[in-house]
Amino acid sequence: MLSLFAEHSSQQDAISQYILANGGVPRREKLTHLLRTLQESEPVAYVSPCRDPCRSPVGG
Repeated sequence: MLSLFAEHSSQQDAISQYILANGGVPRREKLTHLLRTLQESEPVAYVSPCRDPCRSPVGG
């Protein structure tokens, strides 16, 4: 997960510490927290291009 914030090298230590300290917290909650507090941006809802996550993408 730390690699998602690779372009923010000055915050890598803080991000890594937060991830390790919150090992039992769901990934979505950790990402939301990191985006809100460390990156100062709001998470955006993601809509999968797939009709069914277990099948091929739309048009594929």
